[in-house]
Amino acid sequence: MKKLLVLLLISSLMLTSGCWDSREIEERLFVTAIAVDINEEVQEGNVNRLIITYKYPNINTIGKNSGSGPINFTLSIPASGISEESTAFMGEAPFPFYFKHLKVIIFSKELLEHEELVRHILDELNRSPQINKRARIAVTEGKARDVLKVTGDQEYRIEGSIYQVLRNNKFTNRFTVKSLTDLITDFDVTGVTIVPRISIVSGKFVVSGGCILKNYKFLAWVDQNQNRAINIMNGIIGLENIDTIYNGILLSYTVTRGSSRKKVTFDDGITVRFDIKLEGYLQGYNISQKNLVYDEKTLKGIENNIAEELEKKILDTRKFLDEIGAPLFGVGEHVSKFHPKMWKQVKDNWQEMMPEVKFQLNIDVNIRRTGLTK
Repeated sequence: MKKLLVLLLISSLMLTSGCWDSREIEERLFVTAIAVDINEEVQEGNVNRLIITYKYPNINTIGKNSGSGPINFTLSIPASGISEESTAFMGEAPFPFYFKHLKVIIFSKELLEHEELVRHILDELNRSPQINKRARIAVTEGKARDVLKVTGDQEYRIEGSIYQVLRNNKFTNRFTVKSLTDLITDFDVTGVTIVPRISIVSGKFVVSGGCILKNYKFLAWVDQNQNRAINIMNGIIGLENIDTIYNGILLSYTVTRGSSRKKVTFDDGITVRFDIKLEGYLQGYNISQKNLVYDEKTLKGIENNIAEELEKKILDTRKFLDEIGAPLFGVGEHVSKFHPKMWKQVKDNWQEMMPEVKFQLNIDVNIRRTGLTK
């Protein structure tokens, strides 16, 4: 029995896989953020049309017995692509790069004006088994590498701070979260997508609004209000404030939960019905008559006012999207998923047909609370 047990233990050791490349954790450079810019100094005939920037933590400053020094290192180099650049760094970096912990990829607007470069980069990122496909995407109007150089009194390392903001829409609808996989899928399905816009303001990064890409190329910017309308129409509803004027009084309505459902019919052209439900509370108001806000009729009037304000913003956003040819309300995705036969008939001309699609908005706003005091 003992011999059999020993034999089983030896066999398990032989069959158990270990570290496949036999490298210690201290001998890896864990890239957490990548910035991609255009190489403005490239000469004719030079294939290194990009400036790729890696940011990775200084592991000597991590842990209980950590030492001193910078908490991050940043390296930039001209390159023709992402993978080529990682080997080009071997003359400067002491160890190989590791991308499975990649959190953020930032593109510059200037880069996104070159369709062939964007296609090349996304194809390379998609094919590479080393790249984390759940990395979050963002776009900046200036240099992407400048965003990675931003420092501030923040809880996380800078790439961690950006990732904490970009990871989900739980606390805001000012932007639309987009992973590398989401980005590639959007291009494959409709050819249009929206990516968070990241800017540097007073030495700190701010994520607000979005960048619309169409056919692998920059199309337009949207502000946070337009982005909020796009998110709500796609059922992405997080904690958000909606300001409105009711009888000359400024009111602030905080959304705590909500839903958005689509129903598409094809009887007389294409008609889409959006059923939007929002729940929340009044965050701030100033009504002169005492306790008037607690009157049921007044509350109903405020709810209708908020619904009308939201409907106006949605229709204004739809008009803007139709003008630039960017169907971002998720109608195409809905038709392709739930009406595949119809989608085969319209998908080739969908972007041209979208302005003719009829919208029916049914917005139901509920005020659940009005505050702790009367």
